[in-house]
Amino acid sequence: MSAAPGNYTVRVLRTPGFTAKYITALGINPGMLLTDPAYQRSGRQWVGSHGGVSALAIDGDSLYIAGETPEFVPILLKQSLDGTQRSWEREQFQPAQGAVAMAMAGGRLIFLQHNGKAMITDPVSGKLIETWDLKHARPLLSDKPDRQSARGSVGI
Repeated sequence: MSAAPGNYTVRVLRTPGFTAKYITALGINPGMLLTDPAYQRSGRQWVGSHGGVSALAIDGDSLYIAGETPEFVPILLKQSLDGTQRSWEREQFQPAQGAVAMAMAGGRLIFLQHNGKAMITDPVSGKLIETWDLKHARPLLSDKPDRQSARGSVGI
């Protein structure tokens, strides 16, 4: 779009320059290799090895971090907001299913996967309570639930 003929004032914003400083990548620390003995001794693992972090949820003083496409690392973990305490971590719910989104509702952590299934999880233990198929709007019993629950007991 061109401007109409007339008198214009041009102003320039100048700065001595911007700089970027790398601090961290949430969930992945590229300086910490899986083969590094210090990493192996730490007992801590990062989330979602190939795709990094793809979803976050916060519940009071806890942070839930979920990953995309993990391989030999957790898909989901719970830690304190300041990162000093890790409560639990867990492997994938189903093969090749990373997190699309997460939310807290009704005292449950809801982990939405690529395939449209919501993994209803106990935020205290990280155990799977039940699986909901959101494509068909009905709860399903999980293939291998950590504990059984009544169908439809968790509202979304």
